[in-house]
Amino acid sequence: MRAIAWKELREHLRWALLGLLANGLGLLVGLWPGRVPWSYFRSESLLSERFLALTTSQFAVWGGILGFLLVLRDHSGDRWSFLLFRPIRPGTIFQGKVLAAAALYFPSTLVPLFLAAGWAATPGHLAAPFDWRMSLAGLADALTGFVFCLAAMLTGLRQARWYATRAIGLVVAVLCAALVQEVREFGEALAAILVSAALLYGAAWEAFLARAGAARRPLPLRFALVAVLFTGLAALAEPAIELLALLPAPKRQTYSIYALTPQGEVCVIRYDHADYPPKLISAESLEGRPLELGTDRLSFWEKIVRGIYLDFEPGTRWADRYRDADRFFTRVGKWSTLEDGFYRFGARTVELYDRKDKRLLAIAGPQGFALPEHEGPPFPGELLLSVPNGPSFLVFADAAYGIDEASRRLTPHRMREPLVNAVWEGNSQGEGLIAACSRRELFLLRRDGRVLLSSPLRFTAPDYDRVECSMLPTGDRFFVWYFPSSSTTAPVPGKSVRLQLQEVTAHGEVVRTYALPVKRPALVQEPLSPLAALAALTPPPLCLANAIGRGLPADHPLAACAPLSLVSAAVFAVLAFWVCRRFAFRPSMCRGWAGAVFALGPLGLLAMLAAHEWPARLPCFRCARRRVVSRDTCEHCGAGLAPVAPDGTEIFDVEHQGTK
Repeated sequence: MRAIAWKELREHLRWALLGLLANGLGLLVGLWPGRVPWSYFRSESLLSERFLALTTSQFAVWGGILGFLLVLRDHSGDRWSFLLFRPIRPGTIFQGKVLAAAALYFPSTLVPLFLAAGWAATPGHLAAPFDWRMSLAGLADALTGFVFCLAAMLTGLRQARWYATRAIGLVVAVLCAALVQEVREFGEALAAILVSAALLYGAAWEAFLARAGAARRPLPLRFALVAVLFTGLAALAEPAIELLALLPAPKRQTYSIYALTPQGEVCVIRYDHADYPPKLISAESLEGRPLELGTDRLSFWEKIVRGIYLDFEPGTRWADRYRDADRFFTRVGKWSTLEDGFYRFGARTVELYDRKDKRLLAIAGPQGFALPEHEGPPFPGELLLSVPNGPSFLVFADAAYGIDEASRRLTPHRMREPLVNAVWEGNSQGEGLIAACSRRELFLLRRDGRVLLSSPLRFTAPDYDRVECSMLPTGDRFFVWYFPSSSTTAPVPGKSVRLQLQEVTAHGEVVRTYALPVKRPALVQEPLSPLAALAALTPPPLCLANAIGRGLPADHPLAACAPLSLVSAAVFAVLAFWVCRRFAFRPSMCRGWAGAVFALGPLGLLAMLAAHEWPARLPCFRCARRRVVSRDTCEHCGAGLAPVAPDGTEIFDVEHQGTK
């Protein structure tokens, strides 16, 4: 194996050096300082859209090119025969190729990536904070590129048609890259990469043995090939399932909500959400008087007073995925054209950077701004809210801080009791309101910290799980909505939980109270779409996963056809068992493929047909039934091969002939 690896290294070292240069130039372009007005700091970060787009694309392309070079080079002329004409097993040759692929790929990708991380971590290069965990996204892309290398090797080795299943390994690699982009944690991305690499490695090994003419191939390698084929086919079939999930249900739901007009009148709006934007059906007051709100799609939303929603549960940080820079820091304030401000979650301080010199200018804590060498104490607790545009406002559990960028001063606003959640709603001009709530009180603040409303919470958990605060355009009247929790909206005998609405003044005095019944969706009967019949042909696992994951109603075509998909899977399982018996498979293999096809549906049957090399079948000379030509005896009658009829060109044994 060592000799094979050295052979591949010598032949492809120049391509690895070229890939090293190309990757380095690409990452340099991704980190080159550039400024887009609406992108904040993301244009100068290891987690910027530009940098991650380059790491995702160029590592995948380089891995695919290297994988094709390692296998297609040996297919021209007699090189394939010369490669296999060695006193070693074919599997050892393949492992040597994979080892050479790893030795060529990882230095050409990881070295530029680590250099880029070191360059970004050096002060004076990027006007933004740095955290070493920000390089995990690029590392995940580099590991995903090696998955593309294995997929390209499988595609080059597999003996199948290009328009059929030969390139199915590349589909699995693309699916792996999509999972790496969507998962939240780096550990989940690493698990997806390892599983995909293991399956593609086994499938490529099996394809190499099949191309080398190996008589016996291990069962785990066969399983890996089948898993790759099914995963690729399922990924190709997913758009069709997505289309089926968008079909309207036989009973379409219409929704009714309570809303508030600018004059302070409570109304009931009924709309249809089947299409987007939703269409208004009716609007009337609580007394049943029709209201004119406009019927053109979303135009009626513009004639309703908006509110700010708050959950009674503690607020969570907005860091969603390991590929988001907001996990590590967020922009603070609307600074001058020469400065950038960031709040670092780990240090719990505000850092101010010079955009020209890329240097840290000052660090702000609860006591104000200070030079970097005189860093003060951090802000208390976790940050609940950061308003990025306009005058900055930081909300913590115990206090809220207003930041004046011009004078570099902090204005603390102490809260009477610890806050559990805070939400901001504003517009593009930086105006808006901040809503915050504690366990017992609701606050509505302006951006300068002035409290507009302070009202005790009169309905809390467990019967109510969220509150909404609405302010009329006049600014002197407020409406507080208390929404029942989902566990209490279902009708329970002896218990009635209603939506509570209170009209309050700026001093928190309740002027009027409404106890409104909870509105539930109404059902509208619709004809079943003819495309719904295709849901019966989807694999049962995909059909159930989409129906449950999307929360589709039981009468939706994709959910209603789940039993029919089991019936169709049983039909395909019988067909798979018949095909296996027809080609003289072992009884255990016949039962195994039938069970697999029953679990996977028609995609399992396609995977079975693509995983095997199906031999020809000719009539048996004794029983006249068709037999597989790859067997020494007939699977029906046990007869051997038919004797060849003499045609006069035979060569006779002279010595044996003379003894007669």
